[in-house]
Amino acid sequence: MNIKIVSVIVTFNRKELLIEAVEAMINQTLQPSKIVIIDNNSTDGTFEELLKNDLLDENLIIYKKLDANIGGAGGFSEGVRFAIENLDFDWISLSDDDAIYDLNYFENLFDNRMKFNEFGALCGKVQFPDGEVQVGHRKVLINHHTLTSKPVEPEIQREIDLGSFCGLVVNKKIVEKIGLPRADFFIWMDDTEYCLRIIKESKIFYNPSSYIIHKTPKSTRKKGKPLTWKNYYGYRNSLVTGWNHTDSKLFFSLISLIKYSKSIIGKLIRRDRKSAKVILNSMTDAITRNMGRSNKYHP
Repeated sequence: MNIKIVSVIVTFNRKELLIEAVEAMINQTLQPSKIVIIDNNSTDGTFEELLKNDLLDENLIIYKKLDANIGGAGGFSEGVRFAIENLDFDWISLSDDDAIYDLNYFENLFDNRMKFNEFGALCGKVQFPDGEVQVGHRKVLINHHTLTSKPVEPEIQREIDLGSFCGLVVNKKIVEKIGLPRADFFIWMDDTEYCLRIIKESKIFYNPSSYIIHKTPKSTRKKGKPLTWKNYYGYRNSLVTGWNHTDSKLFFSLISLIKYSKSIIGKLIRRDRKSAKVILNSMTDAITRNMGRSNKYHP
């Protein structure tokens, strides 16, 4: 099959997972022509671990260590930028270091029976190590005013609207049309925003015969639990994404104001002023377009 794939893997201080992710990529039945590792300034000996495992073959693997941690969003943006400017490819895959691709992932996605050339992006199923499907990674929009979405039925091939950067494979022509993922999101929502740009130009196809093992813990978060620094980016970037892509900016703004205000009041009732401030700061920064890495909320 004459398809040139570049695979971008973003990593930060998870060298053991990265080794597993890279080895799975090398062993693909339809192997990428290049694997680009974007290291967000890891301090755990990631480079040495790659060297020890003979995973720095210059003919296949390109390792780029950044001078600072620019977040997952920055890492993906940098990886796509590097590929567009320096590499010859038809499609580009995007994933973190905890995404372990099944060995037939690309071969199944690019099955000619799927008419993959009709689509601007492709993706497979995402599973926990125990086989349970992580349904939140593949969604369809059910309201274009609020950008509300719901997960798709995991075993049915279909066109979708939203796919996370956990095995999303994008056609180069689409990248050239819509540009890079938003580095200024730092973390979270960069993949959602990117997919909303993709579906304005083309379609995204979901094929569950391809799958990824996503080595991430199952959520144990309970309602009412204090927010973390990461939640700031979720709230802020959701607002900015909505304003840029909703069919009704006024309606989206009103619904968001109600939703965020209720969340703030709920936090204050529970005497969780710190979490209330996270939401308030995210709203303020979204309105003023104060993007990028926050000085208040970061690792």
